[in-house]
Amino acid sequence: MLRSLLYIFAKLFRDFLDSAKFNDLTFVIPTLNEAGNVVEITKKLSGMYKGASILFADDGSNDGTIKEIKMLEKSYNVILLDRSEKKVHGLTASVIDGMLHASTPYAIVMDADMQHPVEKAAELYKKLKQGFDIVVASRASLGSMPVFRRIVSKSTILFAILVFKIRRKRTV
Repeated sequence: MLRSLLYIFAKLFRDFLDSAKFNDLTFVIPTLNEAGNVVEITKKLSGMYKGASILFADDGSNDGTIKEIKMLEKSYNVILLDRSEKKVHGLTASVIDGMLHASTPYAIVMDADMQHPVEKAAELYKKLKQGFDIVVASRASLGSMPVFRRIVSKSTILFAILVFKIRRKRTV
């Protein structure tokens, strides 16, 4: 009897978790020649974040990325934003355009090549739901990066600190 009750409870709990919806979330993924990655990231995100939209902001790929995304649109909650005719191209323009086209209250930007761990999106989403306007993920350690990359990263951080300190000063 107890075993049956535990089985029923476990099934109900599993069903509850499976029914958790992320209908208020869009993943914005800028792409340029990512044909080898869009299927895999779509399957991972769709499996982990049921109901979430996946918006690919493509910047004019010529390797079949757009064809892959159009195939994914048929089976997944995928949206193609074809930016090939836009005047301004680049990662930043694709991200901004994708964010502007997202129709949900929450959006997370990720790389198509999965440099950003898909599992970490849950932590970002939780913070957004708690009311944070912007949530930024960062590496815990620069130690695993090559020396040049560490220098660039530290320089960028220093530059940002200086800019924000200057901007916070009173000018009157």
